[in-house]
Amino acid sequence: MMMFKITKKNWPNIEEPIKDLLNKIMELKMEHSDYILLQIIKTLYFNFCAIPNINDNILIEIKLVYFHFLITLFKKVINSRMFDLQLSLSCLFMLSDSEACKWISSICKSFQSDYTRHLRITVLGYEYFYLTKNQTLQTFKNNKILYYWAQKLSKYLVSYKEILTSDSAAKREILQRIMSYDEDLIPLFQEFCFDFGFDIQDCLLLYLQTIIKTWNPKLNISNYNGKKELHINEDDINQLNKKCNSIAAYIVDKVALKNWVTMIFSQINFYHYEIFIILMDLIEDKNIEHRNYLCFLQNYIRTGPPTQIEYDEWMHLNPGYTSLPFIAEWRLPFLPKIELWKLITPELNLKTYEKWLDIAAILKLQPHIICTLAIKGEVAHIWKNKHKIAKWSLSSKNKSLLNHIKKCIERMTGPDALYYGTAALYYVVNHTPPGADQVAAIEECYKYAQLSAQKSMMFEEGMLEKIKIKYLRFTSEHILHVHGLGNKKYLSLIGNPNKLVHELYTDESIPQRYRCVIDHRPDINSAVSSISQLFSINLIKLRIELLQEWLQPDTKYMKFNQSITETFPVMTNLESNLNCDDKLLRACYILEYGDLELSANFLINIGFSEKNEDYSPEVRYRALYVLQSIVDTAKLEDLIKRDDQTIK
Repeated sequence: MMMFKITKKNWPNIEEPIKDLLNKIMELKMEHSDYILLQIIKTLYFNFCAIPNINDNILIEIKLVYFHFLITLFKKVINSRMFDLQLSLSCLFMLSDSEACKWISSICKSFQSDYTRHLRITVLGYEYFYLTKNQTLQTFKNNKILYYWAQKLSKYLVSYKEILTSDSAAKREILQRIMSYDEDLIPLFQEFCFDFGFDIQDCLLLYLQTIIKTWNPKLNISNYNGKKELHINEDDINQLNKKCNSIAAYIVDKVALKNWVTMIFSQINFYHYEIFIILMDLIEDKNIEHRNYLCFLQNYIRTGPPTQIEYDEWMHLNPGYTSLPFIAEWRLPFLPKIELWKLITPELNLKTYEKWLDIAAILKLQPHIICTLAIKGEVAHIWKNKHKIAKWSLSSKNKSLLNHIKKCIERMTGPDALYYGTAALYYVVNHTPPGADQVAAIEECYKYAQLSAQKSMMFEEGMLEKIKIKYLRFTSEHILHVHGLGNKKYLSLIGNPNKLVHELYTDESIPQRYRCVIDHRPDINSAVSSISQLFSINLIKLRIELLQEWLQPDTKYMKFNQSITETFPVMTNLESNLNCDDKLLRACYILEYGDLELSANFLINIGFSEKNEDYSPEVRYRALYVLQSIVDTAKLEDLIKRDDQTIK
């Protein structure tokens, strides 16, 4: 090839061949030859630049082709399967600094939606600006960090777009989401906080908060002696404990940790007692009351329904829920800021109270309140349909209940235990269906009231009398019902026992049972005896008064005169009416009950005593009639020492 020297005179002759060369190069297929062609054009361009007084048009033409090949190569490197950072940097350094900065900025925007290529531009820009010590370095450094974390967090299902477009709040949210993964994440969080300027101590507290709030242990239901019991998987508890201690070990500010635990207590699932215990251990909290109560709750199986307060607290803690969790069926809530009585009242009954008494001193619960609420709870459960029971129960429907209640009352302590026991029994009386169970309860209540009135300073004036009136009423009503005499007539006379007894002995069934066979034959003598004993009525005196009244003949049969001679026709008249005299039949009925010999001697004294002038012949005759009715002939002869003919 013939060489010649380029001078200003032969520029016109050279310009055309150069343009032709450039056009042919542009038309070449540059498959796998980009870099070689770029080097050729680069050599051409720099050689022409070295020529003095070179035509500017020629340089511009060469430079355009040079820039075209440079950008083409650069794009291929960016789009290649394997990114060649060194080649990319070489391409950039073939440009001027201003052109390189302008081009990086432009292509960075154009590839913003293409995260793979945008990452390559970011890395390239960071390396270029680092080497050139350009102020734009920080921007690309930040982007490089974002891409680093986008790649690192992809395994936690965090998308590139999410991390690249995130602000501080979004990054915190991403961090919190990662915290739910079951692995050691502390080194990752330390690096993350360092790169994005977060406080690692705050991050660790957030990590601690996240794992305790998202703890979802496996619940095991076992059957022990016919009773189902719930147990939380021990491995889950141990794993949580280990993780919490591991995190707490990196928290330098122990005061901040303690304050955080105090704050977070109200945000924890209050059925997860294990979390509370773990957190108390972390800050070395020595609150014995809380610890013992939590241990008690761990071994306690719930029996009662949840309270409205429990529902409200759960919905406040978990706004998305519409019902309590499954674990609430077995566990009571641990809500230390709420008065304990409001939570445990439904739990207290005669099956559970002893468990609560065991922990009463620690929880500062008064035993008499535990026992009272237990009795109320049991009575409410046993007699929940009391309002539907209107018929008087003649026999006990639950004999053991009162015994269990008395045993519970015996666990009440203190100088006023009798008073509280009386009050509890009074509640039992008022909430027990009418009948034998209620009578047994009021009887026991009256016994306690009598003792309480003597020993307790709290016993109110008039309370004993109030209980006594109820005791007398219920007991007498039960006596009437048991003896088949519980009708309105007799029940209305309970407040006037003397009149009641008189009315009972005028019951129409007494004479009827002597005249004919009847189904209704109530044992009035027994009823009267019980009522008299209840109201301290002198039964002997009462019966004597009634006998003296009934032995008097009706005035319509008293037709005798003062003359003794007129007595005999009257006797004949009396004899004809004895058989129809209800009073004599009632007298016979009274005297058949109790000491028959005593009753016979009373009648003998009226009928045969010659010195007894207090009784008229009519009365004496009626007495003898009754006597013969209640005593057989042989017995009568023995008592009066006369034979049957003499008596007649």
